[in-house]
Amino acid sequence: MRYLNPNLAKIERLAVLASARGQGIGKKLMEEAIAILEQNRDCNEIIIHAQEYIKDMYQKLGFEIVGAHFYEGGISHVKMVKKLKV
Repeated sequence: MRYLNPNLAKIERLAVLASARGQGIGKKLMEEAIAILEQNRDCNEIIIHAQEYIKDMYQKLGFEIVGAHFYEGGISHVKMVKKLKV
């Protein structure tokens, strides 16, 4: 996680070993990261670059797709945003 400015954070490089996938580890890591960022009174938005195959998990966590897909490291991604405080 890093702050791009006081109101905006980016979560980067969530990775779970292939042999450990499907056990909810990635979801739990994201829930913890979101909880940490929610404690910052100034932060009101989180962005991620999600690999397309896992975007449904992020949508279940409240992220919305913004813009078209793009390639990062030869892998199809989408930019996603989650609003923390409305």
